[in-house]
This record gives sequence, structure tokens and C-alpha cells, in this order.
Amino acid sequence: MFRFYPLFTLFFISLLFSCNVEKKVDAVDQINTNVRSYFFLPDSIDVRIEVTDTLRVDDLTEMLDQVNKNLNLIDGDLDTLSLMIDDQAYAALYVEQELDKIILLNRKGLEDSLHKTRITKLEYQLKQAQLMAKKQVFKQTNRLLLHLKRSVENEIAGYNIAVRYTLNDEILDFKLLLDAQYMIVD
Repeated sequence: MFRFYPLFTLFFISLLFSCNVEKKVDAVDQINTNVRSYFFLPDSIDVRIEVTDTLRVDDLTEMLDQVNKNLNLIDGDLDTLSLMIDDQAYAALYVEQELDKIILLNRKGLEDSLHKTRITKLEYQLKQAQLMAKKQVFKQTNRLLLHLKRSVENEIAGYNIAVRYTLNDEILDFKLLLDAQYMIVD
């Protein structure tokens, strides 16, 4: 009986390693299939895929916290800008009312003041639009990170991959984000 023990152990270890190799090969095949489907690529096109980074749960949690802090800061800045825009609008209205009262005396100074007030208001509105665009980017990032959080497997939340293929004599490079089940997120 003890004579077969080393043989049985060797068989069991080789079976274990072959299962791990099959799982890795399955993962590579699944990533390749998902990338081909994402870009609508036929099997005849050579696609090179490289995993550039593995996103772990701890990293994901830190990223979500930072995105939420940034969203809160942007909301505060947007509230402040809204107040500043309102102040400039009221100041412009006041100057317009004063211009209606004055006939010709000191009219030039008030017109300059009105012009400066309107420019300042427009600058604030531009900054407000830029912050709103940035807020949308953070919301999109938050959406992607929450998707990754829902797909966690073995403390891994996702993978960054680099994809390269040639189409019509043009080399195309892309960076994609996969969740833990190798599905393309972005």
C-alpha cells in the first residue's frame, strides 16, 4: 500500500497543476473572446493583449473614497459659484437701473462697471460649466468603480489591459478595464 502512495501523490499534484493551467488558459481565452467581441474583430486579426495592472479591493476602496470626496468638493464649489453668479447678476441689474436714472453725467463709468460685472458673471458661468463637466467625469468614474466593487473575486476587483491589433495596415492601441470576471467595463 505504501508503495503506491508516492505515485498517487504525484498523480494528485499533476492533476492540481493541470487544473490551474486550464483555469489560466480559460481566462486568457475569455479575455481574448471578450476583446474580439468588444471591437467586433474576426478571428483572422491578430490581437495582442497584455494585463498591465491588477486592481485589488483595497485600492478600489481608496479610489471610491477619493472620488466621493472630490464629488463633495465640486458640489461645494458649484454652490459657491452659484452664489457668486447671483451676486454679479444683481450687481449688473443695479447698475442698469442706475444707468436709466442718469442722463449723461457719469454714464461712462457706470457703463464700464456694467461691462466688468457682465464679464465677471460670464467667467463664473464658464467656471461653473467646467466644474459640472468635471463632476460628470467623477460620476462616471464612480459608476465604473461601483461596478468593479460588485464583481470582486478573490480580493481582485479588476484588471487594466493593453490591447494592440492591426486593421487595414494601421496599428491600433487601446487600454481597457476588465472586471474580475474578465468582462470589459470601459
